[in-house]
Amino acid sequence: MSNSVKYYSYIDAKPQPSRYEYRLKMVDNDGTFEYSGILRVDILIPDGFTVHQNYPNPFYGGATSGGANTVIEVVVPVECDLAVDLFAPTGEFIDTIYLGINEKGVKKINFSSNALNSGVYFYRVTAKINGVPLFSLQTKSMTLLK
Repeated sequence: MSNSVKYYSYIDAKPQPSRYEYRLKMVDNDGTFEYSGILRVDILIPDGFTVHQNYPNPFYGGATSGGANTVIEVVVPVECDLAVDLFAPTGEFIDTIYLGINEKGVKKINFSSNALNSGVYFYRVTAKINGVPLFSLQTKSMTLLK
C-alpha cells in the first residue's frame, strides 16, 4: 500500500439526465486493490428549454393560398428527441406535426395547416433523451383563420 495521499478524478463526458453511481478501484503497485465509497450524482434536466408562441398567430389560409403556415420555435439546451403534437379544442389528438432528434440550439418548426378548418388548436412540445420522457415542455394555442 502507498503511504502518500493520491488524488483521482474522472470526467463523464456526456451524462444524460438520470441518477448515476460512481466508485473507483484503486490498484497498488503490488496488485492489491481497494474500492472507494460510492458517489451518487443526480444529473438534472437542464434549464433553458423554452417553447415560444407560434408566429404569426392567428395565421391565415385558404384553398387558393395553398394553406396557411406558421412557425413554432423551441430553444433546446441539450441534444434530445422533440415531438410536437397537435390537439383539437376538445383535447382530441389530431397529429404529430414534428418528430426528430435535435442538437442544442434553436429549432424552428414550420407547420402547414392544409387539412385543418378554421379554429383554435393546441400544440404540445415534449422532449426525450434516450427514449426517456423528460417532461412535456408546454402546451400553447394557435388560431387558424380561413
